[in-house]
Amino acid sequence: MSKKRSNKFWIERGLFGSDAYRALTNKCRTACVVLGLLWECRQMEDVSKYGGKPGKRENDWVIRNNGQIELPYRYVRKRYKIPNTTYSRAIQALEEIGFVDIKKVPGKHGWKNLFTLVDRWKAFGTDEYKPPAERDRTPINGGFKKKNQHGQKFTVKMKTTAVDES
Repeated sequence: MSKKRSNKFWIERGLFGSDAYRALTNKCRTACVVLGLLWECRQMEDVSKYGGKPGKRENDWVIRNNGQIELPYRYVRKRYKIPNTTYSRAIQALEEIGFVDIKKVPGKHGWKNLFTLVDRWKAFGTDEYKPPAERDRTPINGGFKKKNQHGQKFTVKMKTTAVDES
């Protein structure tokens, strides 16, 4: 997280009065903080200087690193003192309401989340709202299964072949 960032930061107009933001604060208050951290990690780029059509502010600026935004559990835990379970709940709430989409990819130390900021939250509470696509939530290692050796005594039972000759 040592990338140089600008001191300027803006949010969408109408966010605080929206149904989505109210639902987010009711579901998990930490999700509002995590949303701010994700917005802080985005890299905005002005497209009008490259020949784009000037006009609306939302058309002038695009997120250059959308889909590649990282916010690791370890960083959030150490820097902001947010426990892993609370952070996980906040990410899940952001995904359900329509602020982010999540993609799991292999990383340097296991698996990491890559976030894409989306605008589904603007339609939250209406008929036009589309819930996020289902993603695989199974554990990476398959978890504990019946008849595997995790958590059990690891003793091999030998079948006896002794014959009683009485």
